[in-house]
Amino acid sequence: MRRRLMDRKIVELLIGGAGVNSISRALHVSKRRVRRLREQAKEYGYLTEDSKKGLVELAPYPEPFFQTRLMEELSDFPRPTR
Repeated sequence: MRRRLMDRKIVELLIGGAGVNSISRALHVSKRRVRRLREQAKEYGYLTEDSKKGLVELAPYPEPFFQTRLMEELSDFPRPTR
């Protein structure tokens, strides 16, 4: 949970126009982590290729904004009906 909160904060800062170096210094995270999240944000449409704000809005908190492989696998299973 804590990691997802930090990832969200990093993506929000990237959308706001902050750079990799300033984010990594301010939040005490590695540049590699920030770069990885920047690439994921581009992949999901939150950022454009030139790191400007993308067309897709971030999902509201507490919704996950990156669908993990596990979530995609779980969505393939039929849901029980009540």
